[in-house]
Amino acid sequence: MSSFPAPQITVCMPARNAGRTILRAITSVLASRHVARVVIRDDGSDDQTSEIVRAIDDRRVVLHPHRHSVGHGAAMNDALRYVDTELVARMDADDVSLPWRFSSQLLAFRDDDDFLFSPVFHFSDTGAWGRPQRLTPVSHRGAASRLLVENPFMHPTMIARTHALETLAGYRSVASEDYDLWLRAAGAGYSLRRTTIPVVAYRRHDAQLSRSASWSRARSASPDVEAAFDALARRELGWVPAWFSWRRAGFPRGAAPQGTDVDVERMLNHVHRLPIGDRIHLARRLRWIRARAEVSGPGPRPPLSSSSRATA
Repeated sequence: MSSFPAPQITVCMPARNAGRTILRAITSVLASRHVARVVIRDDGSDDQTSEIVRAIDDRRVVLHPHRHSVGHGAAMNDALRYVDTELVARMDADDVSLPWRFSSQLLAFRDDDDFLFSPVFHFSDTGAWGRPQRLTPVSHRGAASRLLVENPFMHPTMIARTHALETLAGYRSVASEDYDLWLRAAGAGYSLRRTTIPVVAYRRHDAQLSRSASWSRARSASPDVEAAFDALARRELGWVPAWFSWRRAGFPRGAAPQGTDVDVERMLNHVHRLPIGDRIHLARRLRWIRARAEVSGPGPRPPLSSSSRATA
């Protein structure tokens, strides 16, 4: 457990047309005594987002409105320019920070942690609550391998060392800028972990960027993200699984890359070296991938790029 003087966290909150939800998001963050500042970067909203923020009577709230949208990654980088605390947290403008979020994460934050994440509660746009995510921990030793088969980290729960984000040059303007950052962080040797206590109420609604068809297409065709994936794989495994594009597309049947069965077996051998929680989860996930590949049948297979072929 690390000890930080309170308040010690700057919360960065990019927002675009969040007039319906941003007040609740901000007030849920301000309820914590650990929060030194909340930086809202209004990314070209054409609703009342900025006016609602300006009306909040709390000097910890800092608004930076911009007339034109630059996207989530660039907006987050702009917000990071105003961080002067050792730790920075991410918060979405349509979510709710649970009362114990920052106290529990600070208690869990260790001296060797650079990025810490937690599960979430899901709730609908109508206010109906779902079940909390029941997730096993992700250890520092297991994080890199987990990132090669899934994205185990919920971005709105992130708390991180400011210098780590600065050294990584923040976010890049790619689809899934969060996953791209985790890949680069793990590839650079930073420590990423996940706890088991849900800390954010995560709103699900049809307007979410991650539910749009254009975002899904862009996510599956991200050469910069694929390069970060390949670099991490070479660092962690010494070779590169061929399933990057297949996984990013949702493991569609009929599209498993050639050699997936071999890659799964090689990675199963690798995960035996990991802590037991990561090992059990990854073994189950990899067996699912193998079964998915087996039922793919002889359908068309995408051509392999040179960067996605396994290298000895």
